[in-house]
Amino acid sequence: MTYCELLANGDFPLIKLMDIRNEQISTSVLCDYFNFGSLNKELLSPLNAQELEFNNAEKTSTSMAKIQKNLKRFEWNFGKIPQNLKTLTPRRVIITLKNVGGVNSQFAFHMPNESEIELEPWMDPGEPTPEQAFENEMLQKGLFEVQPKQGTLKPNEQMDIEALYYPKEVGEHSLNIFFQVLNGKPLVLKFAGKTLHPRRGHLQLRKETFVLPPTPIDLVTPITYPLEVRNYGSIKFEYEIDEEPLRELAAKNYNFNEIFYLPTQNKKKIPVQPNKSEYIYVMFRPIEAKVYSIELPITVKDIEGTQSVTLKIEGAGYHPLCSPIPSYQSIFTSTPLCRSNLKGLGQKASFSLDEVDFGEVDPNVPSRRMIVLYNHSKTHALNFAFEMTGLVWYS
Repeated sequence: MTYCELLANGDFPLIKLMDIRNEQISTSVLCDYFNFGSLNKELLSPLNAQELEFNNAEKTSTSMAKIQKNLKRFEWNFGKIPQNLKTLTPRRVIITLKNVGGVNSQFAFHMPNESEIELEPWMDPGEPTPEQAFENEMLQKGLFEVQPKQGTLKPNEQMDIEALYYPKEVGEHSLNIFFQVLNGKPLVLKFAGKTLHPRRGHLQLRKETFVLPPTPIDLVTPITYPLEVRNYGSIKFEYEIDEEPLRELAAKNYNFNEIFYLPTQNKKKIPVQPNKSEYIYVMFRPIEAKVYSIELPITVKDIEGTQSVTLKIEGAGYHPLCSPIPSYQSIFTSTPLCRSNLKGLGQKASFSLDEVDFGEVDPNVPSRRMIVLYNHSKTHALNFAFEMTGLVWYS
């Protein structure tokens, strides 16, 4: 008698987000807004019981609505954009999907009304729930869109999709959109965005709380951290920082006034043009191995009036001779490393790297890295210039 042993490995379709781009928002900010890292981690994880039940919905007695409520949810936040009734130009975010598995992968985006069961004319659908009424309103206004809504990728193949948000009316908007990889991961994506008044400036901080990297105590000179401030409105504004919390912090720490402090350029009213960024330079010099935190009120003025924003900063000091460097989660951890191999929709140029890491460097010794700027046009020359900031020098 002869025996034959068969061994096989099963594989489910795997799709990964490889890149994300917008002409007005930096990639690292978009990664935060679109939960790039956590979403990729979920897409590449094994299917759980609820997801297996969804993929085999025809074999279960559980209602589809209940199954969908058990799926993982992630927010895709388009940020803030001023209303423009003349052009209604949407915020267009380009996302690159790649099949990183060993089998063909089919994906699809479904709007809430695309999964409804068609009712007979005599059947009464009943009153919609508040959630359904809100979704119907968002669908009727056509504020969110995905192009294309579906596609098929062979192993190692990738493609760009466009996610769009139209600033048609002032206010906050959201819509749950269903994303599924056939026989793979099903997810719910909450598209969200805010349309601003057309005649206002709007100061946007990158994060609600800026957590600075761990810093050794007893430094001879402080470390300077640039915190991005962007005007997402349609007119110029000026902002001014209230420094009273800095003085209160010093009073609680041996009257040492250099734990957190601002250089001269931040001690005045600073103008920010529409769709431009400035930087608040925060200098940090801890004197004890502990966590310091502060909240700085910011007054924002434009031609229409005054707004208030709070800048929250947290930093930790550590003793370099008594303890190792504490772990720290960089804001750039999930940023795509390279875009040079793919031409995005409408993208005319790209760098070979999006993040330049100089690592540990010796004092007063220049450290150099080289990156390449690619011109994707076959017919036009490329002119470029770097914007100067307080920490950037170039030749």
